[in-house]
Amino acid sequence: DAHRKRYHEVDRQVYRCPKCTFATFSQSSFDKHMKKLHGPDSKLNSVCDICGKGFVTRNQLKMHREIHSADKKYKCRECPFATNTLSGLRSHSYAQH
Repeated sequence: DAHRKRYHEVDRQVYRCPKCTFATFSQSSFDKHMKKLHGPDSKLNSVCDICGKGFVTRNQLKMHREIHSADKKYKCRECPFATNTLSGLRSHSYAQH
């Protein structure tokens, strides 16, 4: 019954970050997020405004932002697959070909 209530109830409490787009049903996940990304000791100074993921440098954030791009500039030579990151193409090639 506790499992059903915790993971399957429709009216669960949503914890939303007031500083970014992060949201979770777990109080502990929310607390960890706030401490890691927005706490006074946080080294993650650059936060993605789309998904809320934090990065130490602006360059890391810039590279990360590519995953949110609609531009699929990396195309597979062996099939119609296309992605917006080089790492995505490498992962695809390794797994599929």
